[in-house]
Amino acid sequence: MTQARVEMYEPGRLFIKRLYFPGWSINVNGKKISEFEKGNGVWVPLSKGVHEVAAEYKIPAIIKVSRMTTLLVFIILITLSIIKPKGKNEKVYAR
Repeated sequence: MTQARVEMYEPGRLFIKRLYFPGWSINVNGKKISEFEKGNGVWVPLSKGVHEVAAEYKIPAIIKVSRMTTLLVFIILITLSIIKPKGKNEKVYAR
């Protein structure tokens, strides 16, 4: 979490130098804001006065699900490569 106490002498924007990716939440004076510019950083509009600004990143649910799916598939593939198949493909030699 990135936090800052900012004093603005006139209305303007605060630049947070973090690459924007879905999952960021910005709070100004304890209130979540949804109106901010995104790009190579995050631009937060602020009015004149003193502000407590907090930026926090939480991994979105879709990324958590995709990571778990990848792990599950990897475990299944490793398990299938270790288990020796029995049945039709076995060759039996009799004397």
